[in-house]
Amino acid sequence: GPIQNSFQLVEELIFKNLCHSQTHCGVCQNCDLLKHHEHPDVLVIKPHQLGHPIKIEQIREINHFCQQSSHSLGYKFIIMLSI
Repeated sequence: GPIQNSFQLVEELIFKNLCHSQTHCGVCQNCDLLKHHEHPDVLVIKPHQLGHPIKIEQIREINHFCQQSSHSLGYKFIIMLSI
């Protein structure tokens, strides 16, 4: 659906910005971490329950994430889902 397509577009943009060759090579360390949803410069936030707002703990997590140095290339990304 549209949400999945939007998420895929966001993921592709993140891959291209964090890939060492800026092409989504699929073989560099950053691409490997992204492929397994383990990259330390990407934070995904979504409500704990469908139709509910995010919780204050999640806001604190975002704040902490933003205060940390990036793992590589200086970019950090937060994906907020409303599902």
